Amino acid sequence: MTHLPGKFVWFEHTCPDTSAAASFYERLLGWHVETMPVGDQVYKMIKNGDDAIGGLRTATPGIPSHWISYLSVPDVDAAHAAALAAGAVSQLPPTDFG
Repeated sequence: MTHLPGKFVWFEHTCPDTSAAASFYERLLGWHVETMPVGDQVYKMIKNGDDAIGGLRTATPGIPSHWISYLSVPDVDAAHAAALAAGAVSQLPPTDFG
């Protein structure tokens, strides 16, 4: 993936029923959802045309459905520190994703 600092580069929808979500978004937005193996699990990847743009994950029981957006930054540790300095509250430690 190309580094695109400041750009949203991936989106994940977490919900109790990923099959229903896939059907809904395929009809609403014309997306296509493909399954792919990831370790011993299956990941549902959202595609817009030929481009992979996100995925669907099954929510932990009791957690409401939600979207997570991923931003590209040149240095995730520096971006995390800057966000904290500006008043953000960390939900996860800085993590690199390929």
